Amino acid sequence: MLCWLPVLIFPPPMEAFLETAALAVLQGLTEFLPVSSSAHLALGEILLGWRDRGTGFDVALHLGTLLAVLWHFRAELIGLARGAWRLLRGESSPEGRLALALVVASLPLPLGGWILLQMEWRDLFHAVAPIAWINLGFALLLYLADRCGGQARAMHQFAPSHALLVGLAQVCALLPGASRAGVVITMGRALGLNRADAARFSMLLAIPAILLSAAALLMENPAAEDPLPVLLAAAAVAFLTARLVIALFLRMMARLSLLAFVLYRVALSAALLGGLYLFA
Repeated sequence: MLCWLPVLIFPPPMEAFLETAALAVLQGLTEFLPVSSSAHLALGEILLGWRDRGTGFDVALHLGTLLAVLWHFRAELIGLARGAWRLLRGESSPEGRLALALVVASLPLPLGGWILLQMEWRDLFHAVAPIAWINLGFALLLYLADRCGGQARAMHQFAPSHALLVGLAQVCALLPGASRAGVVITMGRALGLNRADAARFSMLLAIPAILLSAAALLMENPAAEDPLPVLLAAAAVAFLTARLVIALFLRMMARLSLLAFVLYRVALSAALLGGLYLFA
C-alpha cells in the first residue's frame, strides 16, 4: 500500500494519463473486432511515439478485455461447463459439442506460438511495412470468406475437424496485422458458419487465447513498470470499452456484413503503405 503513495502524491503528468487511457480504449475497441488489436497498438508506438509500457501493462489490458468477455457470456459459459461435464459422462448436447470444439480449436495456438518465437518473429511488430501488408492480405481473405461463405451452420454444429481448422487459422493471428478475431471469423465463414455465430465463436475462443497470451507474457517478464493503480485503471478502461464493443458488434453481425471492417483495413493499409513508399 505504501508503494502507491508516491503515485497519489506526485501523479504522473497528464500526457502519461492520456496515453494510458488511449491505449486501454484502443485495446478494448480492437480486441474483439476483426481489425487486429496488436497492429493498432504497435502502430501507436511506431507512429505516435508511445513508449513500450512493458509486460505488466500488456497483461492488464488483456485481463480487462478478458473480464469483459467473461461477463458478457457468463450464462453461456455456465451452460458450456455443464455440457462439457455431460459430454465426459457420455451424454451429447449442443453445449457439450460446442465446448469440445472450443477445446480443439485452442490446441494449435501454444505450439504455433512457440514455433514463431523460435523464428524471432517479433521483429515484425516494430516495422510498418509488414504490419500493413499482413493487414491487407488478411482483410482480403476476410472479404472473400464473408462474400462466398454460407450461412447455414451454427456453432454447435462444428465438428472437431472444423474446430481444428479454426485453431490452425488462429495461429496466423500471432502475426501483427492478421487479427485473431479476423482470422477466426474468416475461417468460420469459409466453413459455412453464419456471421453472428462466427463472431460469438471468435469471442468465446478469445477466452483461452487471452489467458495463454497473458501467461506467456508473465513467464517472459513478470515485472511491471507501472504502479498498480495505473494498471488497474488501464484494465478498467479496457473492460468498459470492450463490453460496449462486444454488445454492438454482435448486434451488428445479426444484420450486416463484414464489408465495413474490410474497407477500414484496406484504407488503413493503403494509408500506411502510401506514406511509407510515396513520402519516405
